[in-house]
Amino acid sequence: MIEISIEKQKLKFIKNSKTVKEYAISTAKNGAGCKEESEQTPVGQHKICEKIGDGLAVGTVFQERNNTGIISKIYKERREYSYVDEGDCMTTRILRLEGLQEGVNRGEGVDTLKRCIYVHGTPYEYSIGRPFSHGCIRMRNKDIVELFELAEEGGEVFISGSAMMREKRIHELIEGVDFEYDELGRRVDPKENDLKYKDILHQAWLDAEASFEVPWKWPDFVIEIPKLQKKILKERYGIDYKTVEELNPDREFSLE
Repeated sequence: MIEISIEKQKLKFIKNSKTVKEYAISTAKNGAGCKEESEQTPVGQHKICEKIGDGLAVGTVFQERNNTGIISKIYKERREYSYVDEGDCMTTRILRLEGLQEGVNRGEGVDTLKRCIYVHGTPYEYSIGRPFSHGCIRMRNKDIVELFELAEEGGEVFISGSAMMREKRIHELIEGVDFEYDELGRRVDPKENDLKYKDILHQAWLDAEASFEVPWKWPDFVIEIPKLQKKILKERYGIDYKTVEELNPDREFSLE
């Protein structure tokens, strides 16, 4: 299994629940997201659907996944490269990714496979360790060669976003609730709108489940809601989250 952290700019190869290798990477400078033409790195559950470049020389340049026969210089320092980095030039090896979550990273408008998102080598090794790509996951060439040998076609890949992104998304969803007010302009008792709040929070959970934790489990979301958000939910909207101990065995979404 491969775990990719956009927040930490790290990729882990895991076998038998143990981290075998960890590499520095570079994900999209536009952040995390699954929409087409966003130039963002997708999140959620994926698999390796194709391995490309076995046995080719380090620095081999690919165009549309085809070997061009060109060997690129590897730029380890920014000053070595005098041109603007305008694209995700792919070198050495490619791991092609396919999204597994319908509506998140698979399907109309969000499809990772159609977006041509890969884990690949880059001639711009100076970019490794910070967001700099146009959506793909860049690696140092020696690292992608090593990972290529470790990873199997069909292997699981999970890409996680950041805690900050999760908080922002939850906040956006909560702030987007269409509250009801009485004739004096006072907000109606939240309990009268439980279904509305439940739906919006459930969507926040779905978004977070798809994007932001490895491994992801429903009780973790309840525990890991930021304290500030829990305070806002309680004081502003009168909503309490149940603790893990309070959740019923089937772990259905529930509000007090």
